[in-house]
Amino acid sequence: MSKVIIVGAGPAGATMAYLLARAGVDTTLLERETNFDRVFRGEAMMPLGLEALEQMGLGISQLPHRRIDSWDMHVANRLIFQVAEPQTELGSRAVCVLSQPAFLTHVTNLARQFPNFRLLQGATVRDLGMENGRFSHITATHNGQPFTQTADLIIGCDGRGSVVRTRANIKLNLLPESYDVLWFRFPAPAALRGQTSVYLMGSVRNTALAYNSHDNHMRYALLLPKGGYDRQRDWVDEMAEPAPSWLADHLQTVRSQISEPSKLNVIVGRAASWHKPGLLLLGDAAHPMSPIRAQGI
Repeated sequence: MSKVIIVGAGPAGATMAYLLARAGVDTTLLERETNFDRVFRGEAMMPLGLEALEQMGLGISQLPHRRIDSWDMHVANRLIFQVAEPQTELGSRAVCVLSQPAFLTHVTNLARQFPNFRLLQGATVRDLGMENGRFSHITATHNGQPFTQTADLIIGCDGRGSVVRTRANIKLNLLPESYDVLWFRFPAPAALRGQTSVYLMGSVRNTALAYNSHDNHMRYALLLPKGGYDRQRDWVDEMAEPAPSWLADHLQTVRSQISEPSKLNVIVGRAASWHKPGLLLLGDAAHPMSPIRAQGI
């Protein structure tokens, strides 16, 4: 039986592991974190992504999610236009926000039904090894204990800062990006419970995005110029500055319940090669993308 090691149990790694295990391949999925409840994980699902999940047999109907109702553009605190999402036309492929921890738990639980699948959480890959001109094994630690594991194929799904890509000496060709994103979470106003519009907000000083997620907590993304996070400031006031008045007032009301910011270091580029003998890169490890209108998970 062929042996595959997948590094990174994000959406790309988890779904690939499930498909390989279902096909009878001996599959080991390594994840650095000890659980899927990271502070922030992308949530948006676009129609083509939902279609791909359906083709894999991984529908999301039983998972925590909510369809997007509309896109509302605000400039200088004023609503400029509103575009409704075509939910009826798209059907099961309608744009939605999805709990990524729930999705990853669901996919890995499905994979666990196959005896040829193994998930190691708390596993950190340190290096790659070669034999006869091809990548043949990884060295890693699991819960602090070192180990080595061989494979016929090593798949790097370990994100924009991919250790697999770095250790394989594959160059990442970067595109210039001049911003980072700070994500915040806080209780949604009562008037928004059960509905989800995406609010795009811009002013001379700030650009931001917000939406009410599946758990009736809002997600708020504040775009910053590179290095902007290093300058200490009142983030709630910065969040309120481009927002419509109702949201600005709500931010002040729930000030004490707003999470600490989670910083996304925006990197956009493409690996010079996505593969070498015995090795493959997928997802952000191969092509880190901008979060602007990206797939989201």
